[in-house]
Amino acid sequence: MSRRGFAVYILAFAWLFAAQAVRAVDPFADWYTLETQHFFIHFDKPHRQDAERVARIAESVHQRLSPLLNWQPRQKTHLVLSDEADFANGYATPLNINRSVLFMSPPRGVGGLEEFDDWLELLITHEYVHVLHLDKASGDPATFRKVFGRFFLTFPNSFQPAWLIEGLATFYETDAERGIGRGQATLFASLMRMEVERGILPVEQVNLPFTTWPAGASRYLYGVYFYRFLHEVYGEDSVQKLVEEYSSHLIPFSINAGFRTALGDDVRGVWQRFGQWLRAHFEHQSDEIRKQGIVEGERITHSAYFTGPVRVQGDTLYYIENNGAQQPRLMKVQHGETTGLTEVTRADFDVNSRGDVLISQSEVCNEYRLYKDLYLYDAASEQLRRLSECGRYVQARWFHHRDSLLALQHNAGRYSLVELDTQAGLRRLIQAFDAQVIVGGFDVSPDDRLIVAALWKPGKGWDLYLYDFASERWQALTDDRRVQAYPEFTPDGKSILYSAESGHAYNLFRYDLHGGVHTQLSNVPGGAFQVSSNGEWIYYIGLHSGGTDVYRLPADVWPVASADADEHNAGSAVAVRQHPQVDTEVAAYNPLPSLIPRWWFPLLALTEDSIELGLTTAGNDALGVHNYVASAAALTMEESEDLFPMGQLSYSFSNLFGVSFRRELSLFRDNNGVLNRLRHDDALQLTLALPDTRVLSASAWLLGVSRQRNADTALFNNAVPLAAIEDNLLGLAWRYDSSRRYPLSISRNDGRRIRLVAEDGSALSGDFDGQVLTASWREYIPLGGEHVLALRALQGKGRGLSRDFRLGGEDTGVRFDRLLNASGGALFGRREYALRGYAEGLPQLRGQNARLISAEWRFPGQRIERGIMAPPLGIMQWSGALFAEAGAAYDGNSPDRYYRSAGLEFNADLNLFYLVPVRARLGIAHGFDEAIGGTRAYVSLGSSF
Repeated sequence: MSRRGFAVYILAFAWLFAAQAVRAVDPFADWYTLETQHFFIHFDKPHRQDAERVARIAESVHQRLSPLLNWQPRQKTHLVLSDEADFANGYATPLNINRSVLFMSPPRGVGGLEEFDDWLELLITHEYVHVLHLDKASGDPATFRKVFGRFFLTFPNSFQPAWLIEGLATFYETDAERGIGRGQATLFASLMRMEVERGILPVEQVNLPFTTWPAGASRYLYGVYFYRFLHEVYGEDSVQKLVEEYSSHLIPFSINAGFRTALGDDVRGVWQRFGQWLRAHFEHQSDEIRKQGIVEGERITHSAYFTGPVRVQGDTLYYIENNGAQQPRLMKVQHGETTGLTEVTRADFDVNSRGDVLISQSEVCNEYRLYKDLYLYDAASEQLRRLSECGRYVQARWFHHRDSLLALQHNAGRYSLVELDTQAGLRRLIQAFDAQVIVGGFDVSPDDRLIVAALWKPGKGWDLYLYDFASERWQALTDDRRVQAYPEFTPDGKSILYSAESGHAYNLFRYDLHGGVHTQLSNVPGGAFQVSSNGEWIYYIGLHSGGTDVYRLPADVWPVASADADEHNAGSAVAVRQHPQVDTEVAAYNPLPSLIPRWWFPLLALTEDSIELGLTTAGNDALGVHNYVASAAALTMEESEDLFPMGQLSYSFSNLFGVSFRRELSLFRDNNGVLNRLRHDDALQLTLALPDTRVLSASAWLLGVSRQRNADTALFNNAVPLAAIEDNLLGLAWRYDSSRRYPLSISRNDGRRIRLVAEDGSALSGDFDGQVLTASWREYIPLGGEHVLALRALQGKGRGLSRDFRLGGEDTGVRFDRLLNASGGALFGRREYALRGYAEGLPQLRGQNARLISAEWRFPGQRIERGIMAPPLGIMQWSGALFAEAGAAYDGNSPDRYYRSAGLEFNADLNLFYLVPVRARLGIAHGFDEAIGGTRAYVSLGSSF
């Protein structure tokens, strides 16, 4: 049998935790490193000033947070400044090295992150809490780390549900007195108020990365309020007690034990008290809103989830529908008829009087960057056309009487307003804003003379400003601590509609340009955002207990309240913290220091014939560009005093190049069961990729070289030597994938996956000198709801002396590359394909050529989203599939016969360790051939195709 050893499972298990953490930035940027007392800050050359600012903030944050969490990392933390996306984000990981990637783009609208006095400080605070929390270890884990280094089992706090991890970082990012952080944000209060009205979710659901509303926000939402609850109910030191307690747990996922020790009860008991605290806190808010009188629009869409934004032009309404079950779409409602116009990604849009839609949406730029570009949906041709390439135009509006556009361009947190022609060519620069000014939503007046914009300024916060083209000056319309967002002129140009905080929710306001009066128009229980009006109706995106939808109010709605300037402008933003200068050193980026192995783990495998002993490790550099996995072991047996080496070494450079070498050992016996042979299998593989990645599709050309040699290593008991076998291949492949799986779907349910592979064994010397061509096509067709028709066609052609194709079996092995529903699997050298209902290894299903056709009707079962604390296992949903397939393996020009089968599968989408998705299949298949077919039941981990 093959002697892979325990290394495969250790590395695969570690990979399951690390897969989401080690993501590369642009490897071809001009990277530098700035070093401070506690940090390495890696930045692209144009962002030197940003790196200096981050250095001051990071050292200040360290001084504040390290005592709170009672932890000082032994090595410096790596901060990577990424300007590769036009949206706000960041992530952190303690694996291999303490590392955090900070996206330089600030938030521009209301999404939970809008309340800060310095965006970078808020971001660094949140991510550095992760670093300190996840790196912290005491007791047995600390001892274990001293021996084995940064092995994944030495990070006890990483083995917690995401709401405990993200909740802690969100709790410490929050400062209620300064009005910053999501723990005191109006939007988060509205979201939790809606949760309380709907029914607080059980901890068995919040533990999981569930996809129903509020989906990914739940870990931050429930998490931050849970820590607020601990602070208020269990005492100020309860948060630190819980962190300290779990930091000493060597056994992963022992959450209940940590809760009992720190809080005196298990998770369910504490969660029950937490629910009572939430109801008391937020039912009071709801009562206050209702006492003031609910003024809410009529809900006119029911797709929920993340529907929005909305625009209205005359009697025609436009909005983006994102229902979680299909790609977001731009929708048009006219004369009571709703039409889907085009698919979009992360999008904002505007509509002119002709019905042409100007769209700003995300697309991949130069492979590693996700930037906003402008697109035009032409009403006459009903076609979507791209206007800009890597333009970073995060929002755009039509001028009403000019043949041009007003666009907001972004570059590393710096904004400029520019005028473009209708093909996105630059006409002029209107305003280049100071480095720390953030530009939110904006609009152009109907006469094209004014611009209204929501601007964030240091020490001021979010306010509305009016720009006059004639005077080229900005005038402040508000001056207070409230967040003002999404301004839009009314069609007559006399007023400005916008959304702003009011009490416990975001509500709609009107500003009279002539009278200078702000009037509140709504009083909603959830929230009102992204307003648009045609003079008769005011449309807006409203928050409710199931997500967001389009609502409308009469334009002449009676005001809820009218505030004079003094009332409206009461209070002012707090001063921004000043961070002292720090000593720094700058040098060109060197990946080697962070590539040094930081952990090792012993490998041990015992059988009656042999002992395998070794070690394994893995690592990556700070940018996530260079990645490697290594294991080395030795095999010893009674039959020999020699040690036989084995192991593997794999290296990858970003997504462009990979090389690996492995040696496996296999033991063989003679017909009497006596051990007589040890053979080694050496494999060297190199892959070069030329990817072309898009948001909605990805393709790549791949060149692969594989050299594999199987030969005797040692002979025992008078065994006769066997000849060595070499299987060498030169391969070229093209791979395309536009298939998609949405948050609320049961499988891939749209698009296709194509694979074309050409392999030549004669280009390299070996025992197989034939050529093989393989073509594979998989199509996913939505049938409505969550139903999917999945089709697969495969054709393999070999000539010369090539290895045979083999059909049969049901892919029942546990394969780590398929646990995450990974697409593709092995690309070069693949000859084995499942044909359900038939056993593996049958001679009738072996040949130089192969053909396979499959069809599946996949149908939904039930969305469950429940789990248990320990062992950490959850079931997200179950679904089923009826399938039929036919296949043949043959040596001639065409198959003499096809072997057909049909069956039924039940699929369970499980979740392991609170974060790893796994699909389990239970199936029964019947092969219709009387000679070799039969009824076969099987269980498998991984998708069928």
